[in-house]
Amino acid sequence: MTSTTSCRSATAAWHSRSATSPARPRRRLSTARWRSECCASTPPSTRTPAQLGFENRFLALGFGVYDSRGRRLTLANSGLPHPYLLRGRSLSRIEVEGIPLGLFPRSEYAESTVELQPGDSVILISDGVEDSLNAAEEGFGPERVAGTLQRLAGDGASQLAAALLEATRRHAGEAETYDDRTALVLKAN
Repeated sequence: MTSTTSCRSATAAWHSRSATSPARPRRRLSTARWRSECCASTPPSTRTPAQLGFENRFLALGFGVYDSRGRRLTLANSGLPHPYLLRGRSLSRIEVEGIPLGLFPRSEYAESTVELQPGDSVILISDGVEDSLNAAEEGFGPERVAGTLQRLAGDGASQLAAALLEATRRHAGEAETYDDRTALVLKAN
């Protein structure tokens, strides 16, 4: 598998004009990935990563569709930690689950819709943020994520993301990093 092929498939699904639901394009993305990687002798959607020689490989993805008129964000999730919703200083988790892409053929993904208010922030993170270990092998954890977000509740999206990633770097110190640390913050106007 080449990253170029995966990126093209992801881009095609992302730019789909019929993307009214985050769950639908993700199914197309999964099928497109297999279609681009599999030989013609076996239907693409029936081959597993192990059959393709990609054992222990998967893709965690958050996908959202934002309706700016109604301030509604509809999310689907495949293997990321539950997103956070920061409303003022109140923090909650958006319960949307799904298995990572590539683990099983023909996976279905649930959606969750959140009605946003001006100033709300939605924070999506990779599991590497919560799982970030320090020298004593203590994870950063959801409690530290929550504390960091609540302390910075009035900040802008860029500042929230940068501060969260900086907090994980400080927590980890000189410990070796085994996973990515990614944060995406969306702020409603």
